[in-house]
Formats: sequence, C-alpha cells, structure tokens
Amino acid sequence: MFLFALSVEPLIRMAHRNLNSDARTISPLFTSRVYADDIVFLLRDVEECATLSRILEIYSAASGAQINARKSFLLPLGSWPDRHTFNDIITVRQGKILGMTVCGSFDEMIEVNWTKTTALTRAALFQQIYRNLNLFEKRKGGLQLIAVKEKCQALITRNILREDSEEKAINGQRLLGATNSTIAQQKIPATEVYTKFMAINKSYPPELITSDTKQQTKLIYKHIMKNNFQSPRITEQFPYQRWHKIWHNIHLANIPTAWQTTVYCYINHIIPTEERKHRHHLTDSPACKTCGYLETLKHRITNCGTAKTTWDGAKHLLQQIWPTSQLNDKHQTLLLVDRPTENAVFIKVWLAAGFLHYQLTASVHTMEEFLKMLATERHKFEQKCNAMNNQNLQQLKSLHL
Repeated sequence: MFLFALSVEPLIRMAHRNLNSDARTISPLFTSRVYADDIVFLLRDVEECATLSRILEIYSAASGAQINARKSFLLPLGSWPDRHTFNDIITVRQGKILGMTVCGSFDEMIEVNWTKTTALTRAALFQQIYRNLNLFEKRKGGLQLIAVKEKCQALITRNILREDSEEKAINGQRLLGATNSTIAQQKIPATEVYTKFMAINKSYPPELITSDTKQQTKLIYKHIMKNNFQSPRITEQFPYQRWHKIWHNIHLANIPTAWQTTVYCYINHIIPTEERKHRHHLTDSPACKTCGYLETLKHRITNCGTAKTTWDGAKHLLQQIWPTSQLNDKHQTLLLVDRPTENAVFIKVWLAAGFLHYQLTASVHTMEEFLKMLATERHKFEQKCNAMNNQNLQQLKSLHL
C-alpha cells in the first residue's frame, strides 16, 4: 500500500496543478481525494474532462497503470449534464465514496444516508430488546451469549484467588487505583469495597478456589450466571408448557439460523403486532391493517389474508410425514415447535421452524413461494451433508414438496 501511495503521487500532483489553472482562483480548489487505492476527482466543468483524460493518458503511459472501468463511475452534481460520458465509465445517480452514499443533490443525499442510519439504529435497538434473554443457556431458553459484566467479574476473581492471603489487601488497593511502587510494597489494610468483594469470593464453593487454572474462570463464570439467573418471562406466563422440550427443539442442529432466530422471537412473544403495539401506546388501534381483525401472533400466522393458505398447506405437509396426527397434534407442532411424539423429530421441527419463519417474514403468502423456500433450504442441507448417510437428510427427502 505504501508503494502504491508513492506511485500515485505524480498523478495527484499533475491533477492539482492542471485542474487549478484558472488565474481568478485565489486559493487552490478541491480537485482530488485519495484513500488507500480509491481516488476521487471533482471537475467543475465539461472542459476539465478533456484535461483529466490527458493527465490519465500520460500517467498510464509512464506507470503502466490503467483505470478499472468496472469499479469506476461518473456522478453528475447539480446542473452537470447527465448524458455526458467520460472514458466509457458509466454514469450513476448515486454512489458510495469513502463509506458515504453521495447523490446529485444535498436533499437526496441527506435522505438516503439518514434512512440507512435510522434503519441500522432501529435494528440495533430491536436486538437489545431480547439481549438479556440471549444470555441464558440454550436449555433454559436463551442463545447462550457471553455476559460481558459477569465474564469480567470472573476474570478478576480468578486473578485475586491466585494471590497469597498476605497480598490480597495490596491487590485490592491496586484495583482501586494505587500505582505507587512504595505503597505496593507495604501491607495496606483492605478498603471497604475490597472487603465486600472478598466476602463475595468466600461464598464460592471450595472446588472453585482449588480447581485448575484453565477451568477456574469458566467455573466461576457459570457460578455467577447461576446465581443471577432469572427464568424467561414467557415461562412464567405459561408455566404449563413443556419449555425444556421447546428450547431443545429450537436449538436442534441443522435448523437454518434465520429460522431459529425468528422462532426464538416468536416463542418469546417479542415480535411487534398491532395488539402488542397498542398495549404500549405505539398505535391507535389493535386491529390488523390487512383484514381489520385483532392482530395477535396467532392471527398473523393462521388467519390473516393469504396466511391461511400456507397454514392449511403446512398442516397438509405435516400429514405426509405423520399420517396418524390429530388436529391438536398439528397445532402443537406448528405453533409451539413441540412435537408430541419422538418419531421423526428433526423433520417435524424443521417444517415447523420453516413455516413460522415464512409466515412472519413474507409480505404476501403463497404456497408456491413457501414450497420454494423449503426446497432451497433442503438443497443447501444436501450440499452440506455431501452425500453422507445422514438420518436427518433421509427424513427431509421423504417430504414431497
């Protein structure tokens, strides 16, 4: 990259000298900006296109470098003629320069970049809604992500437990900001904060204190998370559901990640419906904007407009692989991801997860698109297995799509 910067320096100097030749210019204008291997030229009129073309020809002849027309574009600004061409480079209405989308007008540029920024912010906030749920273990209804605060506490605890008893007070004083070497060499009385911290450490089981260093942090972290654990709110609202089975099914291997995420949000009732938004005073009515009925999750999945077609189709597909199933069995499998039997578990959960994902993400529901989505994911799974004798793959092949 340094060699490239040195080699491109003559091009930038030539452009700066020849594109600022107007004698009326009091100070040099902005003509070019370079970042890594990206170069941006700003031309004030059509005549400067010919000047820049000659500069590029001279530079190419001297260095052997050529413009990559496929990665270059011409962006008209203000009253610049849209039909003007330059060295067979395409003309666009907007393009990304140094990470920002640049448009032909300021109003359009602000609108495009602001829309993107707000969308990313909204997505980040939505993820934070169920961030705490994700910290739980998978068998308890979470995605088992790392809790940063508790992990740091476990690392600090491990380091303190490794010190001798006479050095604990000194280490505690260091944690509170003492850096003077003469103070560190003395035995300093433990402060109130450090005393409380050590009191917490003494509550740990003896095996955590004497365990191997490599496993000690992990054991301390699990102990902290166990003490801080709170059941997901959904399990308290519906205590009679078989939650251990539902959490197990959501995290079955080879279920597409996008499906798992959608099902996880659905099971925890954190998908925004009109009824949910109305309860939080975010909308004027709890009625569905498509059909006018009360919009709950069940309504969106089974009864709303075109969703009823794929709901009936999913029950028909489940009948293929489970001929003896009753209506209640189909509802429990497709709506709760909780299969009542232990036969062909994977394909039942796979079908239920795919059905819920499609119903909650598609704007218009058709049986053709639903079957196409299932066939695509089955094909991806076949490629992943690479002709191995996989029992789950054999179950999927038995499903006629």
